[in-house]
Amino acid sequence: MSLPPKRYFFYFAVCYLVLSQLWSSLFAPSVSFVSVPPLEQLSTNATPTTAPVYKADPFLTWKQDHWTPPRYPSSFDMASGHVDSFLQRVQTYQQMGHNRSELEQWQSAVTMHTTVIVHAIDKPALEKQLAAIARQSAAIDTTWIVCSRALKPTVDILVVQFPSLNIHVHAAAPNTEAKPGSAAASPWLSAIAKLNIQSDFIWVLDDGAVPTDHYLDTMLPFIAPNDSPYAQTLLGTHGALLPANAFVTKYKPAIHCLPAAFHFLPDVVQPVDMVHHSWVLRRAWLQHLLPENDDLLASPLAFYISQSLAPHGIPSMVLPPPKTLKNTRKVPVAALRGLRTAVACAHVVPRAYEQDDAWRRVLAMRATPTAVDMRFRALTPSYKPLLFLIHDVNEAKAIFPLICRFPAHVPIHVALPGISQGLDAATWGPHLTRECHRPFILHDMHLPANDRRHGQLMAQLGRLAHAIQPAVFFHLSDSIFFDDVQALMQLQTRVTPCTVIHLPHDQVPHALWLSKLSVQALQHWNDIKVNLVVITDRRPHSLSRLLNSVRQANYLGDAVDLTIHMDQTADRVTRMLVHNFAWEHGVKHVRHRIRKGGLMPAIVESWYPSTNDDYGVLLEDDIEVSLLFYAWIKYTILHYRYDPEYNQGRSWIYGISLYSPRNLELRPEGRIAFDPNQVLIPGGFPRNTPYASQVPCSWGAVYFPEHWREFHQYLNTRLQDLAAPTPLLNTTVPRSRSNRWKKSWKKYFIELVYLRGYVMVYPNFQDFESFSTNHLEFGTHIKHTRAKSAVASFVVPLMKDDTIYSQLPAHRLPSFDHLPMLDLWGHLHTHSQLYITGVHWQRHVSACAPPSFVRFDPQDLVCPFDDALEAADAAEAEAEQLEAAVQGTGVVIAADAAVTTTSKAKKPKKKKKKVISTELFEYVEYKTIYVNDEAAQMDDMDSAWADLPEPLDVASMRTASDDHHYEDQEYKDLEHNLDALVTIAKQQMA
Repeated sequence: MSLPPKRYFFYFAVCYLVLSQLWSSLFAPSVSFVSVPPLEQLSTNATPTTAPVYKADPFLTWKQDHWTPPRYPSSFDMASGHVDSFLQRVQTYQQMGHNRSELEQWQSAVTMHTTVIVHAIDKPALEKQLAAIARQSAAIDTTWIVCSRALKPTVDILVVQFPSLNIHVHAAAPNTEAKPGSAAASPWLSAIAKLNIQSDFIWVLDDGAVPTDHYLDTMLPFIAPNDSPYAQTLLGTHGALLPANAFVTKYKPAIHCLPAAFHFLPDVVQPVDMVHHSWVLRRAWLQHLLPENDDLLASPLAFYISQSLAPHGIPSMVLPPPKTLKNTRKVPVAALRGLRTAVACAHVVPRAYEQDDAWRRVLAMRATPTAVDMRFRALTPSYKPLLFLIHDVNEAKAIFPLICRFPAHVPIHVALPGISQGLDAATWGPHLTRECHRPFILHDMHLPANDRRHGQLMAQLGRLAHAIQPAVFFHLSDSIFFDDVQALMQLQTRVTPCTVIHLPHDQVPHALWLSKLSVQALQHWNDIKVNLVVITDRRPHSLSRLLNSVRQANYLGDAVDLTIHMDQTADRVTRMLVHNFAWEHGVKHVRHRIRKGGLMPAIVESWYPSTNDDYGVLLEDDIEVSLLFYAWIKYTILHYRYDPEYNQGRSWIYGISLYSPRNLELRPEGRIAFDPNQVLIPGGFPRNTPYASQVPCSWGAVYFPEHWREFHQYLNTRLQDLAAPTPLLNTTVPRSRSNRWKKSWKKYFIELVYLRGYVMVYPNFQDFESFSTNHLEFGTHIKHTRAKSAVASFVVPLMKDDTIYSQLPAHRLPSFDHLPMLDLWGHLHTHSQLYITGVHWQRHVSACAPPSFVRFDPQDLVCPFDDALEAADAAEAEAEQLEAAVQGTGVVIAADAAVTTTSKAKKPKKKKKKVISTELFEYVEYKTIYVNDEAAQMDDMDSAWADLPEPLDVASMRTASDDHHYEDQEYKDLEHNLDALVTIAKQQMA
């Protein structure tokens, strides 16, 4: 007999409701998620936050979001045993956990001794639980039943029915002050230390949950073997996903209950925030569950267990149900039955989340990132937050001025120690927001004041960094936890890229410009390698002044190496000073030249970059630097070379000057007084705007690697050409006084930058405040006493008070496009004009056209014209003919006239041929002193008396004319221009 279609529908609906009700009574409720108010509405102590814009639940939209592209191998290597890496990838949603089919392949009999703990709530539930435990195939050593004293007589009678379980009963007095359902109210948790458990594993059953017959047999193969990927995992079948805690989201938060939520989650092992009702624990984990944290004990028991284990690298995860669960409602291989509505996730967790004040206080501290936070972080790779760690109030006073200066769009997380150190989020959150006028995310780690503070800090900070995945992590290098925090964050960088910046406490005020850099630029903080290069000869007094200034400078916690180059004529006092000089900021290298070559090779050969992040600070011994010179270097390099918003001039800026010149030196008529503000202000630039100039600075400057390599190659080619019998190149700079400086390295550098359109960034602070000054020592360079009055035109004041941040217009360096550009003669131009000028002049000095892009290769600048080649070929051919004509005749033909003589009287003079060499300048040998060798230091101490100054042998000393032979012609030109310098000095003093 057939039924009408409407009857079919009616019977189907009735059957569905009956089966649904039956399933709800046997297993977890079918409700997969419950909406709850945002945490900010629940806690008056919540702090304003900034976060990515999350408009939808990342779990409900899983089908659209999918998985993020894995950054690590997607398979677990059982042989290598990288368990932690696998778990980290699963927690951060960079790799899927195993599905049910993959897990079933690992099903095998595992012999592990297990102790069972049952929290008895009533006789019917306990009887079912004991019967289910008796049906387990796994070896069970002891069964402990923890109950109230009122229930103990009933339990004593019941346990007689299960003699095989070796049951012991522990009656616990109820904690009347604890809230029901909290960890503090759990009788078995407070008694677990008294049970003297010796088994490898402990299985805890709570809330009257009745396990299936093969529950323990299913769980142990996943967690018992040490080589299992889930060996260090709190694995369960029921759990919950809480709303975001480390971030704030735009969508309405919800609590997801598992396994019901698997109808929209993928059928794989899923990270959760709390495992409910049943826990399989390793004995070694019990020490982490000992009740000590009062605030956390006030939270729900499931949350307490999961969050107590998580900081120790033990995440909580839930197994996926079998594939047939959704369709046929068959009992899963591992599942729990008999869960009452009163203890089910969908009923208990949302209510506690809204009404439990103690739990809300724990969540409001934002020290426990949730799985949703991890999922959000995986879906927003462009989110680059900063994380600051502050240990005490003194550190807070030092670092808060820096934090407040970051723009509001930069997400900042601040980890605070808690009320034990006077830094709790509830107190400092509103204060920070009010003073800084920007939002923050504060994480209150609630560290104890006892000896466990260190361990808890490491555990919570590691988990917090793992969830936030900061792009940059800040902490102070003089903290008592510095070494451990540094090691912890170095491990974090192996998981996700993270730049660690550690500033000394007293140098934070010198780094306020950090707030003006982009996060991308800050990520290159540790990539920059600055090398200090000192060139000296026979001026120990000047050298001592320079070395003391560089030693006292602030290096912002960076390691900076120092190389000292001594010329061949360095006296014993100089050598002794260099040898005994202590350098604590990095490695000291000492080189002693054994052949005098002059200032050009001394400068150019003193440094060569090894990478494109290698920078050379060239300092002659008559220079003195400011305490803040390194801060200026670091800020300028990060801004113009690593900040994607401002690095358009990376190819065009060849260096950074520490010195602010008072005069211009390249005009044909001689030096004239110079004040950059007299040029920039009429051009529409604010006062004190840093500017770019084509003039290279030799009195304290940083040179960039790509341009220095190009200069080396260019200079090598130019010197080889000049050494040829007939030079092919005639490279000059129009109207530049540097054309006279035949022995100066700056002459050739000026040629290069003029043809290329390169520029150097110069400081422009009030009254010529600079980061280096030149004392214009009298001796090798300056020999005239009348030059003393000209010193004022070169010596500039060193910046002592840190006003870099306050003096810069808009408190930041300008972009390359807004940087004033000056040519060699101090005229204001655009960079395009400088580049075009160089391109046009290249047509007069080189036969090759410039490249279409910057490639740092000077070959196109040194192409001789055809007439020069023809003249050189003709001269070479003529020389060869003359040489061939005189061979065997005894006749020598001179270059200027034909002279006949016998071979015995004079040997023929050979014509010089063009030198083709790949060496730079001349072959140089160095003596290297390894200052870190303890044995060498002991030997030096034994012979210290031998290095004391001895009476000078005046007859053996070089004369002034000897030194003049090697002197840089730039300084000779300076001597010849003394009258003009004296006039400039008088004008500036007036």
